[in-house]
This record gives sequence, structure tokens and C-alpha cells, in this order.
Amino acid sequence: MIATLPTRASRLGRLFLLIGALASRDATAGAIDEPAAPTAPLRVQGRVDKALSLTETELAGMPRKAVRARDQGGAEAEYEGVPLFEILQRAGLPPGGTAASWVVVEGSDGHRAVFATAELDPAFADRVVLLADRRYGRPIAGTEGPLRVVVPGEKSQARWVRMVVSITVQRPGPNVFGETAERLRDARTLSYRCSSRDLGVIRSYERHTGPTRTEIGEPPVLAVVTDVDRGEVLILDVAGKFAFHQNLLPLEEGEWSRRSLASAISTALRSLAGKEERPDGRRPFGDVLAEVYRVDVEGRPWTFWIDPGRKSPLLVESSLPTPEGESRFTLTDFRIDPPIDDALFRLEPPEGYVLRDLDAPGPKEEEALVDLLRFAATASGGRFPTKLDASELTERFPAEPWEKDRRLVRWIFGTAIHGSIFARNPPGGWHGYSPDEVKLGNRDRIVFWHHPWGQRTYRAVFGDLHVENVTAEDLPPEPDR
Repeated sequence: MIATLPTRASRLGRLFLLIGALASRDATAGAIDEPAAPTAPLRVQGRVDKALSLTETELAGMPRKAVRARDQGGAEAEYEGVPLFEILQRAGLPPGGTAASWVVVEGSDGHRAVFATAELDPAFADRVVLLADRRYGRPIAGTEGPLRVVVPGEKSQARWVRMVVSITVQRPGPNVFGETAERLRDARTLSYRCSSRDLGVIRSYERHTGPTRTEIGEPPVLAVVTDVDRGEVLILDVAGKFAFHQNLLPLEEGEWSRRSLASAISTALRSLAGKEERPDGRRPFGDVLAEVYRVDVEGRPWTFWIDPGRKSPLLVESSLPTPEGESRFTLTDFRIDPPIDDALFRLEPPEGYVLRDLDAPGPKEEEALVDLLRFAATASGGRFPTKLDASELTERFPAEPWEKDRRLVRWIFGTAIHGSIFARNPPGGWHGYSPDEVKLGNRDRIVFWHHPWGQRTYRAVFGDLHVENVTAEDLPPEPDR
């Protein structure tokens, strides 16, 4: 297990690949309660295809029915709401789920009731078990609502759960992998440690929605906060107290997974529920007798060592494709639903950090690219790298100084961030790179060029790394790759 700063410089490049009551019409008429305050969304979870978090508005938009039933006082009342089975169908029951599963409904007061799924299914039963939100057309309020279960025809109201907050589908049999997969899928927060030959050590923090955070190295050297929805990234140089902000260009669907190993791992972990697992016996893991399972995720084998008591992974082993090939990794130290400070996910730099914006490259970024080319070419006998990405540029960095000089590490990180991003997204956008016939020192051969906004000429970097303005006629043909 890697527990220190990566000792091979090629890992640096791969770091960038890197969650109401009513007026009654019966003997209780005359008492009018205030409407219930807005509540948290209703959670639908467990052995379903898709966990749901339904708001009152979403419930109001689902198919509804009205039933008449006698309440605890023996008075008949009319209730309106959504049939429980309609909600289960929205979440997606697995094949055979109606006949071989049950449903646990829980209220915010801790009271629970169990229903066989078949007694909720109109194909098996005539009565409708309702998740009601209205009584005589008014919102159910107070300690009765805003959501409560109504079971017509039952002599006891023991299963009329009030203040419903969750509906959980369960199936018989101790399926440790299935329960663990559902916990990972439903987790509001999740954290784990990832070790790989390519990335070294990273720790991932995520919430079910919103930004994610990845910390690189132990102790962390870099922290990366990524908000896919907003298309923003904040990179924190922990040692140097520098922050780099970038607004990313729109990407095609799925591109994030290919660009970020951490993102791809997270997506895979939350997609395990419902997949077919292959038990592979029990093996000791520390003081735990772990259950081992193998499962295919998008055609790749994953191995899970699971604590059967805690229903949590102890060790996960697999690999995922990156632009540079297959990357093997191990995941450990899982924490499901841990408390995580919201401050970790902010896209504003913490107090004490100096912010640099990478969206407006200027001379310093151009200089960083030149420094990066010089560093890579010098380390490889004067040959320029074949590709302009951080991995290729840092592939040839000498390994020895990494443990000896943290200032050099910070310089490499800063240069790689500025230089590689400038190389991919220079101002003006259009750029080219032609290293095949150029060696370090060639004064008359152009290796890199870009076209700044609003200018007629191009900025060109020559083999001896001087930079000057040139015309389109001076540019070399860009090689096919």
C-alpha cells in the first residue's frame, strides 16, 4: 500500500485524470389545525432499481386515489393520496419482487410497519393501501402528517404510520453484497481511500449530489474540488497555499468519467445495486471474516471484500480505462454516510490561499508551457514529448528530487497545472503542436503555436524555446495522431 508522496514523476500527470390536519366532518368536527411545516423529501430505498427522494410536489403529481376508512376513533373519513404500490413501481421493483419481498414504512417518530409487497399490488389484492396527504380535501397536519399510511378494512390502526419519512423494500435471505451495494447507492455522503500505481494515494469525499473533493497524497499535497453541474474546478496547493480556479468547457456525456479516474470509480460504486454477484468464499481481513464477491462492472471484474456485520466494503480491487490505458487501483477505508464539513466542497479558496484564475492565460502561462517543454526535453536527451498533456510532459521527470525537495514538487505541480492547461486551452482556442522533426536547440523550427484572439499573427514556440510572432505561412503542418 502506498502511504507517501508518489516517488515516480509520471504519477503527476495522471493526477489530472483524476454528492397537515383537517376540519373533521365527524364527531371531531370543529378542530382545525395549522398546515404542517414543509418536511424533508420521502426516501424510497432498499431493493429497488432506483432510490428516490420525493418532494411533496412530486408526490402531488403522481397518480392519486381516494379511499374511505375508519380512523383510530372509529369515525369514517375520506383520505386522498398516492397508492403505496404506485411509489414502489416508480422506484422499480426487481424481477419477482412483488411475491418475494416486503416493505417497511417508517415515521419520523421511529414507528415502523411491515407490509408484504403482494398485499399492496392490485394484481394480488383488491384494497388500496394509501400514502395519504389529504383528509376531506385538506392537508394532513400536526403529528398525523403531512404523510401517513391508510389501510382500509383493518380493525387496528397499528400499521397506519404517521409522519412517514421512508419506505424500504427488502427481500429474504442474507445477501451481504446486495445490502452493501444499496448502502453505497443510497449514501448521502461517502469517503474512501484509493491507491494506484499511477495516481499514488488519493482520498475521495462526495455527497449524493453536488461537488466532489479529491485529496492527493498523504498528507495531502493537492486538493481538487469539482462541480460537474457548474463546470468548475478549484485546485488547492496545500503546501504552497495557492488556489487555481478554472471554468471547464462543456463536455460530451460520459467525458467526465474518462477524464477523471475518481469520478469513474464513484459512478461505478453507486451503480452496483442489482448487478449479479459471484460469491467467492470467506477470508480473514484483520480481525474480520470478510465475505468476498466478484462482480462485472461495464465488462471489468471487480473484487469486493465486505464486512458482513457492518455491510461495508473493507477492500475493493479493480481497474478502469484512462486515456493512457488501464489503471489498476485498490479502495480501502470506506466511510458510508460520515459527517463531512460543507466547507470542504466550496469552490472558493479557504482563508490564507492566494487565488490564480486559469481561465485567462497570459504571459505567465505561456512561460509555464515553455518551462515544462524545457524540463521534459532536457530529461529525455533533447526530444520533445509526443503529446501535450500533463502525463506525457511529466513522464520523464527524474524521480530522485521528489523525496528530497518539496519546493521542487510544488514548482512542478504549479508548472504542470499552468503549462498543460495553457497547451490545451490557449487564448483564442486554435493551436498546434509538431514535435517530430524538432529537437531542443533548433532555432529555426516551430514546435508549438497558438492564435490569440483578435490578432493576425500567431505566437510560436521554437525548438530553442524562444517565442515570437509569426504568420500562418510560417507554421509547419501538424502531424496526424
